[in-house]
This record gives sequence, structure tokens and C-alpha cells, in this order.
Amino acid sequence: MVRAAAAALEFQQVTLQTRPPTGTPAGGSARVKNLSFQVRTGEVLALLGRSGSGKTTTLKLMNGLLLPTQGQVWVQGQTTQDWDLIALRRRMGYVIQEIGLLPHLTVAQNVGLVPSLLGWTAGKIQHRAYDLLAQVGLPPEEFAQRYPVQLSGGQRQRVGVARALAANPDILLLDEPFAALDPVTRFEVQTLFLDLQRSLQKTVVLITHDIQEALRLGDRIGLMQQGTLVSLTSAQAFMQLDHPEAQCFQRTVMEGSVHG
Repeated sequence: MVRAAAAALEFQQVTLQTRPPTGTPAGGSARVKNLSFQVRTGEVLALLGRSGSGKTTTLKLMNGLLLPTQGQVWVQGQTTQDWDLIALRRRMGYVIQEIGLLPHLTVAQNVGLVPSLLGWTAGKIQHRAYDLLAQVGLPPEEFAQRYPVQLSGGQRQRVGVARALAANPDILLLDEPFAALDPVTRFEVQTLFLDLQRSLQKTVVLITHDIQEALRLGDRIGLMQQGTLVSLTSAQAFMQLDHPEAQCFQRTVMEGSVHG
């Protein structure tokens, strides 16, 4: 099924039911339930919540790593059930906390991995990789021929961002991408991301449990709790929400301001 896309991503009454163990009554439990929301073209939507709230499950529904048991996930006007899932994932940039660089490939080869799978010429791949390395603050003459083991954590994360952008995807999915970094490096890489987003205007879904990160990077914040989306509002309005779960996150900001 194909339709004109009103948004880059849309969830319509999406539920993902886990399969019950063999030999138990049918039913299982819902990992996410009744999710209905849109991600606007060009915005950064931060999905905020505690561990186990359903954030990463929601992200995996976007790129077809998981398929809903009820409802539909639309990506650029087509449901994930109707997409060729390999083609869908290659059209999305994906950055995770562990980064997942291939240790036997150079930095430039890691950045050019998806373009190579798409059949780009060697010259075009090198030009794109070198250009992106420069954009993320890793001069290619210094870093292109290094291997991941020769990089710091912050440098590896920058390579991960460059790799996600390599095939110029319209949509970026970021799953706790900066969580493993120390506070200073995390702030630097977040600043890099903001600078890139201002110029590239990608549609971004950011998974985080860090309210400060959500407020800094998100245009809107979707708050998740026990597999449901309990609020979806602008980052500015989030701090005024009268909801118990939102207030828990609000207090961490206020306490941080007092102690800071």
C-alpha cells in the first residue's frame, strides 16, 4: 500500500504483542500498545523514557526490525509491511550506543559501507567518506586510514554519525547514541549533531533516557511509559507538563540546576 506521505513517519494504533511461551495460554504481553503519532519531515523527535518503557522497540518498528501485530507503521507513505525491508534500512541512517564499527575496515571504509552496498563507484565513495569525515571534525588525511581500535570513544561516535549520513538518508534513527561518552565528550558530539542538523535538516528520531539531552536536541519530546506514549509536546512545553512521569524527569533538571 502506497499513499501520499503527510509525515516522514506515522504510527497508526500500533501494538506489538510478545509471543507467549510454548505451552501457555495465548495472549502474551504488549511491548508497545496503541501508539499513534507522526514524525514531521525535518524535525528531531526525542523519545524519552526509563529503561523498559518501549523506546527502542518503537525505533525498531520504524526500520522494520520488528513488525506490528496490530496497526500500521508508515514510512514516507508506505507501510513497513509493504517495504522491501533491506531497501528500507539502507535508506535510513542508524546510530547506536555501541556504534558497531567493523574492526577490520578502516575509518573511511566504515563510513562508505552503505554506499558500497548500494553500488556506488569507488571514487564517489571515497569523496563522500572524506567529505563527511571533515564535517564531523575528523580530518581525512589524519583519520581515513586508521582503524576503529586506534580511535577514542568520541572519535568512534563521530565516525558512526558520518557512516549514518553516508548514503544521504532522509531519516536518521539514533538509539542512545551518546550515552557511553563522558560528559564533556558527550556535549561536544551533541553540539556537532546540532550543527549538522541545522544544515542538513534530516528527519531524526532520538532515543534517550536523559532529559537534558532530550531538551537540548529535540524539537518535540515524546514521553514513553510502560509501552505507551503518555505525552507528545514541544521541548519547551515539556517542562510544564502536569503528568507524574513527566514530573519525575522535570525534577532531575531542577535538582541539576540547584547542584550546578
